[in-house]
Amino acid sequence: MFSAGHIGAAINIDAYPDEMNEYFRLITQLPRDKIIIVYCDGGNCEASHKLAKDIMSFGYPKVFVYTGGWDEWTKKNKNL
Repeated sequence: MFSAGHIGAAINIDAYPDEMNEYFRLITQLPRDKIIIVYCDGGNCEASHKLAKDIMSFGYPKVFVYTGGWDEWTKKNKNL
């Protein structure tokens, strides 16, 4: 789904990966001085909440979940 489109400079981190070492590597490479916004396709998605919780467990202080996700973003930003 990520290849179909994403917000800005987003990166794809699967909240339920097959390879945990890669998952943790991606999390620890996130910038600690930036706000991190996690999102899914939209609607009722527990993956974004799980990922946000995991990122915060690594000591990242500014992590938020955009609950509207990709679905809401594309509806509100049709002209982008």
